[in-house]
Amino acid sequence: MRGLSRPAGLVALLLVLAVHAGTALAQSASPARRAVRLSLDHAPFGANGAFVLGQARGYFAAEGIDVTIDGSSGSADAVTRVASGAYDAGYADIGTLAEFWARNGGAANPATPRAVFMILDRSPAAVITLKSSRIMRLADLVGRRLGTTNADGASRLLPAVLARNGIALDRVNRQVADQRLRDTLLLRGDVDAVCGFDFTVIFNLVGQKVPVDQIVVLPYADNGLDLYANALIVSRPLLEGPREVVQGLARAVARSWVSAAAEPDATIAALVARDALLDPALERRRLDYVMQNNVMTARTREGGLGRVDVRRLDEGLQRMAEAFGLPQVPTAADLYDSRFQPALPDRRFR
Repeated sequence: MRGLSRPAGLVALLLVLAVHAGTALAQSASPARRAVRLSLDHAPFGANGAFVLGQARGYFAAEGIDVTIDGSSGSADAVTRVASGAYDAGYADIGTLAEFWARNGGAANPATPRAVFMILDRSPAAVITLKSSRIMRLADLVGRRLGTTNADGASRLLPAVLARNGIALDRVNRQVADQRLRDTLLLRGDVDAVCGFDFTVIFNLVGQKVPVDQIVVLPYADNGLDLYANALIVSRPLLEGPREVVQGLARAVARSWVSAAAEPDATIAALVARDALLDPALERRRLDYVMQNNVMTARTREGGLGRVDVRRLDEGLQRMAEAFGLPQVPTAADLYDSRFQPALPDRRFR
């Protein structure tokens, strides 16, 4: 076989060099991928499964983000992880973030994470009981035994919601228990009601074969304490880095939750693919409950997921600060950064 003639060989060489140069230029022009570690507020389950769906579907990858999603022991754990720099982002309760801010130097602390995208528009804090207790309103708690814990947000907000309903705290017989035992006390009849996050307690009871129509839920939001709850939070280094990273992260999270609302079966499939020990039917019911009661409210159906009323957030932070006995009261400006809110089409429910 004859070799290329000199002119032809030169042309071929120039073409090869041009292709390589073009490829290198394209690679240098494309944004660098960013690894992001994200901590959930709990082990992955129905109430936060949207994140797992988004990861499985490549929503984060499409934004140039290589995301790692880990469970945690709660919102306080998630906030601490992000503040310490161990994680870049988290999913945590805004009240827990407010407490971290107030007890760790307030505005003077450069490590406090900030919320960039609100997800739970309506707080899941509630008093939960059984129909057999005949507790149908908060006033019925007077003289009754109420199971609480020392740490969870619902227990710590109890004085505030009772005060708003004219009920003195000392008229309720509070019985403090480990959070892992709280719902068992209700099942055994050792307490008449418990307070906690509705989507946790309800489905703990359902998992123990309690018919859902025998469960009574008294949400704080329906009793004068209508607060925001969980949000996407990010570390200060991430916040102060390239703007497109946080924008892309918020957009991927919005897309994940909108998709989870529209496709709950796909969300549960993604969860089970990650953890085969989950009960798919139970987690599907939990997911549906969270979407219908805490995420897709009249406010977010109109204004899109993540819509924030700054006045409402400020009022809620004031009430949480009073209930938690915080040394400082944060404002919305201290904890929430609206610059990364995705465009409405990206966060409108389908």
